Amino acid sequence: MMRPLRIFLAALLSGSPTQGFLIPAVRSVAKLAPRPSSLASSTMRNPSSIIETEEKEVSAPVRSASTDNEIRNGLDVRIHGSWYDLSNWRKAHPGGAHWIDMYDGRDCTEVMDAFHSVKARGMWQRLPKTDEKTVLMLEKSTPEVTSVQKNFRQLRVKLEDEGWFKRDIFHEAKLLAILSSLLVGAAATAHSIPIVSIMLLSFAFTNSGWLGHDYIHGTDKFSERMKMLSPIVAGIGRTWWS
Repeated sequence: MMRPLRIFLAALLSGSPTQGFLIPAVRSVAKLAPRPSSLASSTMRNPSSIIETEEKEVSAPVRSASTDNEIRNGLDVRIHGSWYDLSNWRKAHPGGAHWIDMYDGRDCTEVMDAFHSVKARGMWQRLPKTDEKTVLMLEKSTPEVTSVQKNFRQLRVKLEDEGWFKRDIFHEAKLLAILSSLLVGAAATAHSIPIVSIMLLSFAFTNSGWLGHDYIHGTDKFSERMKMLSPIVAGIGRTWWS
C-alpha cells in the first residue's frame, strides 16, 4: 500500500512521468477560468499602470468617524449630554486610568451614576469641558442616547428622590447582628459539636460574602467604612468584585 504511494509521490515531484495526466488537467482548468478583462490585460502588458492606480487610491483617502477620532489630542467622555476633557484627570482617577481610557469618545453617564458617590458625581461638573469643534466631531461618531437610556435615567432620578438609595441603619444593624450570632455560635460549638460549628461557620462565610458584595458596590460613606468586612471575616479580597 505504501510503496505505490511513494512511487506516485516521487513521480509527482520529478514531473516527467506524470505529465501524461497532469498537463491535460491543467489545460482543462485553464479553459474554465474567466478571461482577463481589458483593464487586467492592460496591466499585464504595462505593469507600471498598477503603480499609477495605487498612487491615485492613496492620494484620495476616505475619511470616517474613526479617522476623525484619531486626530483628537484630548480624552473626552459624555456625561448627561455634555462632553468633558479628562486628559489631565485620568492619572488622578481613584479607580485607575484604564477606566477613563476605556470610555474615551463614548457616553459614560450610567457608569458615572452607578459607581460613584454623591460627592464624586458633583465633581465631574467642575471638570473642563471639551471645545465646541471637538464636540461637533464627537457627536457625529458617537451613538445617540436611546429612549431606553433616557427612561432609565429618569427612573433613577425618581427613585433617588423618593429615598430608595438611602441607607437604612436599623436594617444594616439587623444584618450585622445575624452575622455576629453565626460567628459566635460557630466559636461556641467548635469543641463540643464540631459539625454544628462547621455549618454555622459556612453560613457566616456566605452571609459575609453577600454583605461584602453590597458594601464593595456601595457608594455611600457607610459602605466605604464597611468594605473590609468580607476580607476580615471570610478572607475575600476587595478586588475580587472588580
